[in-house]
Amino acid sequence: MRELDLPLNEETAAALLTDSSEEVQGETIRYFARSLDARRAADIVRLVPHGSPSLIKEILAYFEAVPATGMRILAGSAAIAGLRPEALGALIEIASRIKEKEAHDFIARFAGSADPSIREKALTALARFGTEGNEGTLEKGLSDPAAQVRIAALARIAADPRRELIEAALALATDPDEDVRTALALALGAAGLKEFAPRASRMLNDSSIKVGAGALISLAAFDDASFLETIRARWSLAQIKTAIHAARNDSRFASVLELIDRNAVRSNNLEVAFILAENERDFTLELIGKIKKSHDPQVRLKAIEILALLPTGEFLTSLLGIMKRDPLAELRVRAMEIVSMTGREDETISAVSSMLVDPSPAVRTRAAEILGGRSTPQALEALFHVLDTSDRKFREVVTTSLSAILADSPEKFGELLKSIPETKTRKLGMTWLMGKTRRRGAMRFLVNLMEDDDPEVRAAAVGALAKFKRKTLLVHFEKLIYDPSERVRAATVNAIAAIGGAAAYDLCARAVEDIDEFVRRRAALGLARIDERRALAALGEKVASIPDLGSCVKGLLFAAGASYDRSVHGDPIARSIVAELCPEEEMRHAFHKSPDKKRRLHALRVLELADPGSAASLAELALKDPSVEIREEAQTYAGR
Repeated sequence: MRELDLPLNEETAAALLTDSSEEVQGETIRYFARSLDARRAADIVRLVPHGSPSLIKEILAYFEAVPATGMRILAGSAAIAGLRPEALGALIEIASRIKEKEAHDFIARFAGSADPSIREKALTALARFGTEGNEGTLEKGLSDPAAQVRIAALARIAADPRRELIEAALALATDPDEDVRTALALALGAAGLKEFAPRASRMLNDSSIKVGAGALISLAAFDDASFLETIRARWSLAQIKTAIHAARNDSRFASVLELIDRNAVRSNNLEVAFILAENERDFTLELIGKIKKSHDPQVRLKAIEILALLPTGEFLTSLLGIMKRDPLAELRVRAMEIVSMTGREDETISAVSSMLVDPSPAVRTRAAEILGGRSTPQALEALFHVLDTSDRKFREVVTTSLSAILADSPEKFGELLKSIPETKTRKLGMTWLMGKTRRRGAMRFLVNLMEDDDPEVRAAAVGALAKFKRKTLLVHFEKLIYDPSERVRAATVNAIAAIGGAAAYDLCARAVEDIDEFVRRRAALGLARIDERRALAALGEKVASIPDLGSCVKGLLFAAGASYDRSVHGDPIARSIVAELCPEEEMRHAFHKSPDKKRRLHALRVLELADPGSAASLAELALKDPSVEIREEAQTYAGR
């Protein structure tokens, strides 16, 4: 009352309720609300029938602060008939705060009103008494002709979820009103029953982005693993944020969104916090804080995944700290990827280059991959510094990245060919690199390395040269089929077989008589790859003098489908040959897809050999095959 310069006492205030302007009445109601004075409730209710929307708002705020004590306060407020919808709606809301059967019955009288706004108010008010006993009213609300009533029914069902009501609500997934469908999508997430998560997911396909936004919020509420991927794949972040902002400003969805928000705060749900965040910059800072301070690795990982969707250029310093210091390798990798997306090229290359010496192989490998996409002298130099690594997997990635950069830098490639490196690891790195680039001059460089003192370097040089598949290389390979190292001889046989042709066949035939069993095996495989029929005949003749070739022949016959000797199952060498010549993935595809029944039968036998433990499941599928022969074969596996 101070604002109106009026004396502040209860007697004056009470008088002002009945004889003053609406402005004064509003201030008076606020006074009684602050003092929690319930004695004036009946007087305040009497103002409802003729009150303006702003005064009715003050009255409802009073009853929110000062719960009504009984239905007697509504007596004599006015004749119900002829009341404006706003006034009647206010009385219904006031009654909903009185937990008495009389209040419930009063509200129920309006559930079938001709005015949809009154039906909406009545339905919402009845739901405050709890779902128990009001299921019929709520279910009826779901099929109400007015969209606003259907939306209200969904909001109340979400607040006190019952499976049977949610199942009834699912019929609204095809409602013609997009706001009703949006309300359903949100209600599924607010209800929190995970069995309905797939239905929320399905609503992502709705033609309305508003409905899609509601479904996305529900996925976030369910803490669904597909949430982040859905955002990346379906919409731009700006699009979805615009749709969510529109939903947040729609009062019809307010209670459901508040429920989702409350649940998210209670469970520390970062996805919901992200999708509902109003200030993107503040939320980004909050995420960075969680990544730096949280002791829970799963929270940090989730936070970094969300961070990847946000603009982070101005937070580069913080990201670099996370990238270099977080104890979790997976998180350092993700931070490095985010740094590489900031658009600050020089700083990115410098920072990522430093991660090439990270203790984690996964981090080093990803750093090399990222640098491979930067065709700059700095990236090239950083990769060359680690080319002499002894880690084979890391060397593979480094050389792949280098070859990608060198494709655009012929001058630098030419410099590399001028001298043979000194260390073994650098020689191996250069060998792999030359094999991948296959540029002019690389063959001569690799041929020179075939004379290196170290057998590992010679073997690597042969392997790299094999990728060129030039018949002119056979003259160089011929010298190495008598190399003192069995590793070099085996690599040479593989390279010769890759080139193929009559001359290559003759060289492999010589190697079949090698002193080393593994080299002989590689030679037998090489012969079969070049000319299978001729090889099987030649190898069969040599089994008597070189007994271990027997396993090779059995394996080759099985792989060719010429003979399915059961002894192959107990012969590891024969099985390894079948596995190499008949890759499992290729056989699975043939078994499921090939129109050729012989091909399917062969694939079935190879798969059973590769994994006898899966024979029963294979048999189950094969017993449905249209081929009698395949079904008969399957019956022999069925009991295993």
